[in-house]
Amino acid sequence: MSHPMPSEHLSGLATRSSCSSLPRGLISPSRRHEQGSFAIGDSGLLVLQDYGWVDLGFRFAQPYWGKGLATEVASAWVRTAFDELGVSRLGAFVHPENVASIHVLEKVGFRAERHEMVMGMDSIVFSLDVKTSKGSH
Repeated sequence: MSHPMPSEHLSGLATRSSCSSLPRGLISPSRRHEQGSFAIGDSGLLVLQDYGWVDLGFRFAQPYWGKGLATEVASAWVRTAFDELGVSRLGAFVHPENVASIHVLEKVGFRAERHEMVMGMDSIVFSLDVKTSKGSH
């Protein structure tokens, strides 16, 4: 699923010490999305303890961009987090140039909160509260 846009702004290679700040708590099994016998993307919810939020993440191979898949899985994870897992607030971070992912997050109800470095990447941090999300997913 390599493409320069999703990963071009990540810094360096992962080392054992650099991984200590990576997400540690998988809330619900991430889902690998497949077409036939090959993966087309993945998505999931992670507890980002260092940042204090439950993170929604998704990515797809370039041939599957623009087909509504990210919106579909993001919406499903929002429902799962709020309705089944009892999460009260979700976060997500995206590089400012990743307009498509920003659009997906806004479409499922997330709102931009702030700009900061997250796991070494220049990011816009988005959030969605269970109270404000009802009816948007």
